[in-house]
Amino acid sequence: MNAPVDVVFAIVTNNQEWHYRSSLDDLNIIRTQGDIEEWEETTNGVTIRFKTLEKRPHTFYSFEMDSKMFTGEWRATFEPMEEGKTLFTATEKIEYKNLFYRLVGYAFMDLNKFMTTYQEELTARIQLEKAEQ
Repeated sequence: MNAPVDVVFAIVTNNQEWHYRSSLDDLNIIRTQGDIEEWEETTNGVTIRFKTLEKRPHTFYSFEMDSKMFTGEWRATFEPMEEGKTLFTATEKIEYKNLFYRLVGYAFMDLNKFMTTYQEELTARIQLEKAEQ
């Protein structure tokens, strides 16, 4: 990412500023207690519940996910690089709750596409942040 690690971390972990993510219809923060946050994201009528697992400023962020179809975990690392850039690495692991959901999930949930879209929208949001400074 073409921005310092503190900028990238702040954008990724700020659930109040979610409107740059075109895949979301809504994001509702349910509870915040220190660095632990619980929220729900809705896309095409499907709601997924999230909860922060760990948040280490400017280095690591993870949360768990739960929906009718699956549970999972998302982890991201943030590493400063030369010229004020950031190496951002995100990994998502999904476990479907039953065989039917697994078959439907593989057919309709393209995780690579979701992550690519997220990366593109995050990059655009970072560029906007830099332009505003």
